[in-house]
Amino acid sequence: MNFIKSHGRDNARFIRKQGLDRLFFECDTHMWRLGDRKIPEGISVDGGSDWFLLNRPFVEYVINSQDDLVTNMKRFYTYTLLPAEVRTHTLHSMHTKTHTRTYTYSEGKKYLIPC
Repeated sequence: MNFIKSHGRDNARFIRKQGLDRLFFECDTHMWRLGDRKIPEGISVDGGSDWFLLNRPFVEYVINSQDDLVTNMKRFYTYTLLPAEVRTHTLHSMHTKTHTRTYTYSEGKKYLIPC
C-alpha cells in the first residue's frame, strides 16, 4: 500500500503553476529557463506533496524498470523545476492501475484505488 497526496483536479493550472510546460537547466547554482515545451503525449500529469510513503515493489519498479514509460518519464523530469512533486506522482498514478492498492488524499478526502 502507498500513501500519497494529490494536488487536486485542475491539471492545466497545476502544469502552469509548476512550470511543467517550460524547460529548465541548473548550472553554477542557478536555475536557467531555456524555453517552452510540451508534455509528452499519453502522459496524465499528476502531482502533489513531495512527502509520501511508497511500498517496495513500486520503488523497485521506478528504479529498475527499463520500459519506455519509466525511461521517458525520467528523461522528461530531468529538466523540470520541481520533479519530486510531480515525477513520482505521475508514475504512481500509472502504476497503481494494475499493481498496488493505494490511498490517495485530495481535498481532505481519502480514496482507495483498487488493484
